[in-house]
Amino acid sequence: MSSVCRVLRDLPDAVVTAEEAAADKTGVLPGFIGQPRWSLANWLALHEPLLIVDEAHNTKTDKSFTALKRLNPSAILELTATPIPAKTNVLYHVSAQELAAESMIKLPIALAEHPQGWQQAVFAAVQSQRAGGRGA
Repeated sequence: MSSVCRVLRDLPDAVVTAEEAAADKTGVLPGFIGQPRWSLANWLALHEPLLIVDEAHNTKTDKSFTALKRLNPSAILELTATPIPAKTNVLYHVSAQELAAESMIKLPIALAEHPQGWQQAVFAAVQSQRAGGRGA
């Protein structure tokens, strides 16, 4: 078995299975049982990428874990502003006040539904930005 097959063997959907070959109407797949698929996912898996996942609190489902495993990452760096305490290993935390002190966000953040629809909300936001952020 080649080193490529050894790397991809345990990854979901990385190699052609006998079941797929049996269901193949074209007759092409039976000759490729156990062989790696030609895919971007396989190419990435062979290179063991470093994955950076933004909004990582949304990647805590079985499907998310399967997709991440499929890429065979060397490491996963998860970024989130809303960590899930029981499922997250927080390595670094930055408060809103620290971000504001570095001019990375403006406080206070005031959210309100715009009564005249999203187009008018966007227009008002642009006007507010041009005015230096004073009211909308």
